[in-house]
Amino acid sequence: MKLPRINLVVSALIFAISIFSVIRYKMWQNNHYQSFDNNLRKESERLANTSFPASPLIDLETKDDVSANLKTGDFVLVYFSSNCEACKKELPILSQVQSKTKASIFLISAEEDEVIRNYANINNLKVKILIDKNAESFKALSLKYTPTNLKVKDGIIQKALIGSAPNEAVFLELARAGDDL
Repeated sequence: MKLPRINLVVSALIFAISIFSVIRYKMWQNNHYQSFDNNLRKESERLANTSFPASPLIDLETKDDVSANLKTGDFVLVYFSSNCEACKKELPILSQVQSKTKASIFLISAEEDEVIRNYANINNLKVKILIDKNAESFKALSLKYTPTNLKVKDGIIQKALIGSAPNEAVFLELARAGDDL
């Protein structure tokens, strides 16, 4: 008769170990995400008040290098990738914000022209797209993630938001950064 009691103890022990393992995993996961968020904040802070690089940026439609035009004026530059889910979530926000700010919004991608053109057509993009050949400006800024959203005023990065803007208000705040200067 002692055997069922041992089975019950072993089952309770396995259950307790399982619960403990789940709790430890959740704690690790929480710390991991906090660390990642801290890294994104540090990256955003690092970019603020730096000069935007003079690397060539080619207008997808006109094939002109527009990098010199980004040295004066107000711009929101969004580095994105066609296979980035966070980038795709941000697209509807960009169109809404474009009409509510004086900053011009540009998408920047290092992908092939045809890939981006197809992506723009499929997603009905109304925002101007620039091609960053060989990811020169991406590398010059030491960027690591897409989307990376930069508010640039007169060639200086005013504010950076790395990762997707969760809503229109956050993106508008970025777009209006430095407007009082």
